[in-house]
Amino acid sequence: MLGQTQEPTEASEPNNMSYFADLDGVTLHYRRAGQGEPVVLVHGIPQTSHEWRYVMPRLAEKYTVIAPDLRGLGDSSRPPGVYDKKTLGADIYSLVAGHLGFEKFHLVGHDWGGPVCFAVAAAHPDSVRTLTILDVVIPGDGRDFSQGGRRWHHAFFRTLDLPEQLFIATCDRLSILQVFCARRSGQHHIPGIPADLIMPGIVVADRRYQAAGV
Repeated sequence: MLGQTQEPTEASEPNNMSYFADLDGVTLHYRRAGQGEPVVLVHGIPQTSHEWRYVMPRLAEKYTVIAPDLRGLGDSSRPPGVYDKKTLGADIYSLVAGHLGFEKFHLVGHDWGGPVCFAVAAAHPDSVRTLTILDVVIPGDGRDFSQGGRRWHHAFFRTLDLPEQLFIATCDRLSILQVFCARRSGQHHIPGIPADLIMPGIVVADRRYQAAGV
């Protein structure tokens, strides 16, 4: 049912509740904490709302903080189709304005969450009080989006069937994914694999993001 909210569950952080909202064609998981003017935190890729776990308690002292999982990632559903910034932005606006009823809100986007927030602000300028974009360029602004080849994973995930074969179908998938995680986090050692990255459908969803160029 459109707009239905499932019962909240306790998230791992104090005073941070986890909810699910059934929207048009997608179910979004989101975290919510605090009271006051709404601040919406949109994560990057391949992160989830969990990336804001240290930020939310501080902001919740003054604001209502909302941190959704983008479609295809985290505990949100993974519907087929295009995962471009207009579609993702429509999800965010539907959640915040349509489902939660906030007519105006502050918007913060990290990494590829930045272009998503930009799309929301462009489509609904009267609803966005402030727009903050972190650690990303906006596609189409004329800059080198690949950053001189350092963002190699874009082309990798755009290669049809290759990510799925390497991450899922081979016996070496764990070591390959660990190297990817190390590169993404800037670490010199090989970390364990974050649980968010080995949930069913994550690799396919991530490739949809890369193919769309957000």
